Amino acid sequence: MQTKQNTALLPLCRLAFVLGILLVLLLGLGKTLLRPMEINFYENRPAEQLAPLTAAGFLDGSFQDSLESALSDQVPGAIMLKEKYNDLNSSLLLAVLRRETPRHPELFYRINGVLIHGDRALWDPFDPEPLMPQIQATAAGFNRVMAENPQLEFFFYFVESDAVINFRTGERTPFYELLCSLLELPPERCARFELKDYDQFCSQFFKTDHHWNHIGSYRGYREILDLLRCPEPPLTPLEERSLEGELCGSKATQAGLTEMREPFTAYRFAYPPLGTVYGHEDAFFAGEAELPLSYGTFYGLDDGLVAFDTGREDRPNLLIIGDSYDNAVLKLIASHYHRCYCADLRNYEREQGEAFHLGAFCREHEVDQVLILASQVVFCGDYILED
Repeated sequence: MQTKQNTALLPLCRLAFVLGILLVLLLGLGKTLLRPMEINFYENRPAEQLAPLTAAGFLDGSFQDSLESALSDQVPGAIMLKEKYNDLNSSLLLAVLRRETPRHPELFYRINGVLIHGDRALWDPFDPEPLMPQIQATAAGFNRVMAENPQLEFFFYFVESDAVINFRTGERTPFYELLCSLLELPPERCARFELKDYDQFCSQFFKTDHHWNHIGSYRGYREILDLLRCPEPPLTPLEERSLEGELCGSKATQAGLTEMREPFTAYRFAYPPLGTVYGHEDAFFAGEAELPLSYGTFYGLDDGLVAFDTGREDRPNLLIIGDSYDNAVLKLIASHYHRCYCADLRNYEREQGEAFHLGAFCREHEVDQVLILASQVVFCGDYILED
């Protein structure tokens, strides 16, 4: 009799399970449509959003793809489950690595597309060849605006990283040289954050994240001031401090090594009034930050447009075209200008609701100087720079 009762309950249990799954999906869909999450702080990126429903998007499948991506971020508990799974997987992987690394310290282990060497995560070097048409088109767009706006002073500062240097072989991808040959700029207006060897890279970049650390970014800031011929000395750090908590950066996260962590050390500065709040440095230094610790939450996220105003009318106006490397130095550079704008072309159109027109932006905001501060990312996207 007990067996028959249990058998009779099986369809009900299955129905309840299916209804529970549907309820969670409906909640996620409702949240996606009505109150979508803007930032996925666990993965330090903009949260996936649902694309507008159009006939073309439905027929080519792009709407369905965006729905799947959006639900993976917006369904209640999805990120928590992803985090728990990654933590368990990470613990198992790290246990194996900690056993094998002392036996073979010279080896690089590839995990989910990331190279692990000791306690450091590395990217594979970037190959520009497949993206050459886009790189050339982006450079041509900059050249066109430079030619049409001779009153603007353009500068280029390139950030070298493991994306252009193969530290296993010592080979370099001559991407900086390529861009200098494509951009119609005099040599004195081009510079780079040059890495001489692996030891220098290790001292100036995070172990688990792809960004430069406080030592590297402060060096970059000083070199950028020299490039821009700024007459003022750089701001001096008030202190160097390791913050509460630890960092698990983008590389470790992609590898699934969420238990691979490192201290987050930063310089504290006395910035002048900048007219806007960017990042949460003060909150982290005070131990009052409500967000998880990451490069983006500390220095500032990849906003499509950030504007600073010091009120110093004796100083020129600057526009920075950048990627996430500029997050750590924006407030430092802005301290030396009247108005400083930063446009991240990856997010500008989505956030501002219109394409980025470089020449028109500079004229509207009375920009005097334009600094392209970037890794390879700025030149490899499908961005509009037309006037």
